Amino acid sequence: MQPNDRHSATPSPEPQTSAAGGENAAVARWTDEDEERLLLAALDIAREPLESFDATVSPVERIRRAVGGNFTAEEIVRKTKQLRKRYEEMCCTRLRNSLGEADARVFGVAFEISDKIWGRQK
Repeated sequence: MQPNDRHSATPSPEPQTSAAGGENAAVARWTDEDEERLLLAALDIAREPLESFDATVSPVERIRRAVGGNFTAEEIVRKTKQLRKRYEEMCCTRLRNSLGEADARVFGVAFEISDKIWGRQK
């Protein structure tokens, strides 16, 4: 994880801009709590039966409301992709280190929620 991913208690209303510009020009501030709310909202959506899907409200908008703050849809999508990548990297680390299921707790709540969203279905 990048050191600047999450520092402040609330998202910065004005994202930082890098001199290089490009895809990562604006960096939103995410707290652990913001990430957890994002993952829980994504988990709720993933668990919903297809019949209950409401096409009038995008999943990204539902997640944005659940997270709160001043995050844009683009920031929500970028953070979701980043969290999935981090989850996949943690899975590889567990595999390389031959860690058991009980050792998943060392990766924290975010890993446990991510595993429920993107992990193997049991």
